[in-house]
Amino acid sequence: ASPDAILQMNTGAQQMDQAAQQFRSAGDTVIAAFLQNQTITEQMADISSNLKSMLGEIMSLFKQFEKSSNTHQDYVQELTQLIIKAKAESGISTQIVSDLEQSLTHIRSLEGSSKDYLDRVSEVLEEAFKQFNIQMMAQVTGINQENDRLLGSAISALTGAVEQIVVSTTKLRNQ
Repeated sequence: ASPDAILQMNTGAQQMDQAAQQFRSAGDTVIAAFLQNQTITEQMADISSNLKSMLGEIMSLFKQFEKSSNTHQDYVQELTQLIIKAKAESGISTQIVSDLEQSLTHIRSLEGSSKDYLDRVSEVLEEAFKQFNIQMMAQVTGINQENDRLLGSAISALTGAVEQIVVSTTKLRNQ
C-alpha cells in the first residue's frame, strides 16, 4: 500500500468519524426536543387538572349560592305571608306591620344586590377564562413552533450527517 492510499484511508476514516459525531449530536438534539415536549405535555396536563378542580369548586359555590337563594326566597315568602296575616288580624299594631314590610323590602333589595354581584363575578370569571385560554393557546403555539424548529434543525443535522457518511463510504469504496 502506498503512502498516498494510506493517507486517503486515514482522511476517509476521519470524515467517517466526523460524520458519526454529527449524527450523534443530531440524535442528542432530537432526544432533547422530545424530552422538552414531554415536559411541556406534563405541565399542560397539570394545568388542565388544576383548572378542572377550580371549575368544580366554582360550580360548587354557585350551587351553594343557588341553594341559599332558594332558602332565602322561602323565608321571604314566609315573611310575606306573615305580613298578610298580621294585616288581617286587628290586634297587631300598624308599626309592627310597617316594620315587617320594611324588613321584607330590605331583604328583597339585598337579594337583588346579591344576584347582581354574582352576575358580575360570573362575568369577571368568564372574561378571565377567555383571557387565560387566549394566553394558553399563544404559549402552546409558541412552544409548538419552537419544537418544530428544533426538530427541523435536528432532522437537517441528521440528514447532513447521513449524507456525509454516504459520501465518505462511497469514497472509501471507490479507493
